[in-house]
Amino acid sequence: MAEYGNNYDFGESPFYKDDDGLPPLQQSRLNLNTDGVASADVVVIPFQNLPSFTEEVTLDEVIVRLKFSWNSAGSCWILDVLDSSGNMLLSGVTLLFGVDLMGKYHTSGLPGGNLFVVDKNMNHTVIGKDDFINGRGLLLVYVLRSSS
Repeated sequence: MAEYGNNYDFGESPFYKDDDGLPPLQQSRLNLNTDGVASADVVVIPFQNLPSFTEEVTLDEVIVRLKFSWNSAGSCWILDVLDSSGNMLLSGVTLLFGVDLMGKYHTSGLPGGNLFVVDKNMNHTVIGKDDFINGRGLLLVYVLRSSS
C-alpha cells in the first residue's frame, strides 16, 4: 500500500538537478513523514525485494498498476504503467534521479502528477537493485497534481 506524508525534509542534492541546473521540485513540496503519516501532497510508492513486481496504486484518483523490473544487463530498474484493466499506458521507463518519470509523457489515462526517485540520504550517484529496500535511502515519490 502506498504511504502518504508531508513532514520529511529531503534537503538539497546535486543529483536532483534538471538540465537547466534547477531542482525539479520545490523543497517545500518534497516532504514526507518518516513513519508514513497521511498527507495530500506526496505518495511514496512501495518497493518489494523482488526482481520484478507490480503495485496497484491510486494516484490523483486514477488507479494504475506500476510494474517494476530489474534489468540485469543494464543494471537499472524499468517501469511500465498500466491502467486498472491491464492496458499499457507507458512502457520501458528507466528509473533515474532528477527526472520526472511521467511528466514528459502526455498519454491518456496517466495520472497528472510527477514521479521522482528521491535519495533521502543524498549519497547515491546511481540506482542499484537493492537501493529502494533495506534502509538504503531511495524512495519513489509521486507528487500529486494538486501540489505541482
